[in-house]
Amino acid sequence: MNFIFRRIGFQFVFALILFSLIRVLFLGVYWKLFADLAVVEILFSLLWGVRFDLSVICKFFGLLNLLVLLPFAFCKHKYYFAFIALIGNLLILVFLVIQVIDLGYYSIVGRRISFELFTMGTALDSIIGMVMADHKLELFGGIFLVLLVSAVWWFCWAKLLTESVTEKKVRWIPTTLVFISFLLLMILGGRGGFQAKPIFESTAFRNSVVVLGHLSLNAPFTVMSHYGRDQIESIDWIAISEATATTRELFQELESSNFPETKYTFYRTSSSTHSKESSRKYNVVLIIMESWAAHSVGVLGAKYKDLTPEFDALARKGRLFTRFFANGTRSVEGVGACLMSIVALPQIAFITSSFEQNNMVSLPNLLHAQGYDSLFLHGAFKGSFGMHEFATRIGYKKVMSKEDFLNYEENSDGTWGIWDHLQFEKMIEEIDQMKKPFFTTMFSVSSHEPFVVPNPKFEHYPHTVPDHQWLNALRYSDWAIGQFFAVAQKKDWYENTLFVITSDHTLRGRADKPLDSARIPLLLYTPNGEIQQGIDARIGTQVDLVPTILDFLGIEEGHHSMGTSLIKTKNNDRFGLFNTGTTLWLTDQTAYQFSGKKLLGAYHFETDWNFNHNIKDESNREHQQQIKNYRAYLQSAQNALIFNSLAPP
Repeated sequence: MNFIFRRIGFQFVFALILFSLIRVLFLGVYWKLFADLAVVEILFSLLWGVRFDLSVICKFFGLLNLLVLLPFAFCKHKYYFAFIALIGNLLILVFLVIQVIDLGYYSIVGRRISFELFTMGTALDSIIGMVMADHKLELFGGIFLVLLVSAVWWFCWAKLLTESVTEKKVRWIPTTLVFISFLLLMILGGRGGFQAKPIFESTAFRNSVVVLGHLSLNAPFTVMSHYGRDQIESIDWIAISEATATTRELFQELESSNFPETKYTFYRTSSSTHSKESSRKYNVVLIIMESWAAHSVGVLGAKYKDLTPEFDALARKGRLFTRFFANGTRSVEGVGACLMSIVALPQIAFITSSFEQNNMVSLPNLLHAQGYDSLFLHGAFKGSFGMHEFATRIGYKKVMSKEDFLNYEENSDGTWGIWDHLQFEKMIEEIDQMKKPFFTTMFSVSSHEPFVVPNPKFEHYPHTVPDHQWLNALRYSDWAIGQFFAVAQKKDWYENTLFVITSDHTLRGRADKPLDSARIPLLLYTPNGEIQQGIDARIGTQVDLVPTILDFLGIEEGHHSMGTSLIKTKNNDRFGLFNTGTTLWLTDQTAYQFSGKKLLGAYHFETDWNFNHNIKDESNREHQQQIKNYRAYLQSAQNALIFNSLAPP
């Protein structure tokens, strides 16, 4: 067996060395990006990248070498090994070509190549022409590198293939055990370790220094992560200049903004309702409740009026938005929209996607610049939903998950994570130790299926009530909110805090009306009365939260929000986008339903939440304008992610 292990080991070592050298080459080519970073950070990112290298190598060379370990006599023949060597060489060359392309691609887009590799064929002639015209040196350098690596590969294999095979008889039991052991090791290496979920792109981003995450990644990994997914292409429904102008007009109608560069459609500074001189540095507590839907909240029209008594009581003290909508149907879409003001798009789930590599201006980092401390708390296990990595990537100073709680298994619901009331208790403990002002975010878990509660006393609705498990879980999570505020109001930081309570998405199957499948609660509350209490019926979506918080705090720094502040004095027609199987473009009067570019229907917002009466009329001037607004906005948003043009580097 020793000669087999030598041949297997050679392939793994060769591939790992090659991946490491390419990463060092990446560091050398883009050394200016790392010039101001600590050497220890760079070295750690290089080492961290080995996980991603091994993931690719184990998945491909692991499968290849399982063929070598099959318990058959012909698997020891030198011609069989020559065949394995040939396939291995092809794999190495494919990986190398992808990484060479990536080296050049990074200079254009500023992130590792991924899904774009699958769409290049649509413009292959143009790409070849561009390479031949402007990148001859890189092209010939890449060809030389490919030939050199291939030559070294076969030189080493020539030595290995001359080794004589002294053992002809197959020993079935040890060979089978070796095969199974090797398979288990490859599975472990392919998923990147023992953690609950396999590593993904955002795992590379250990902090808000994006380029270090890029250094840890490798192009075959990012490409492989997108293989089999829908190919995501840029949109060219209307001229780029027209799309940019139309999108910016949507913002200018609602706020006074300055757009410094044409390339960055959304990047701007917005004038604040509160001047910096008069605004205090309020603390900010953002609470994102799992799966809370507006139609299940008592004060927003729930069937059972006693379902959310704590939230209802709180809502009477703050500003409650009755037409506030999620941007998508999944947590990874909703949380990304709430914290980064990036709209959920038909083919893109921002969190766990390659777009987390993009240049972005995060709310935590904007607040850090103003002297804020920050915390992100999510009671699920690390890696769940990609939230831990995402929160770290966008700059929270402290990120806590299930494993950060004492006796976390005993204090968990057995499925998702820590009970909500314990998360709220932990948040108060952490806030008491944080520097002031602070920004904390808590994303709950208890109102998620399978809808269990920590104690029979929370089984308020008997089994005879339809959907009683969901109702009990929701009422428990509402009770947890009440417990939080009962303790928080005794703290010295309470009066000087802005509380924002919303949801990540709804449970769509429980909505009676199409529009209720997107509507979620939003409450803005300041105990000192700075935000006036009352009902607000303006259109709003999750992407409006970041500019709303910035506006309230009087921060007039550059941001790339895809929404506008909900506390501006202007009250013109607002807009919003909700993405599901189709896409809804929401205005104050009308909800427009699209499939891609095509308008499927238009419905009166107030009188037809069931979408019974289609009033689509593409000859209508107002409808024509809203079709244009939707197309411009969606095109600008998707292209900004694809071309990494959310914000300047």
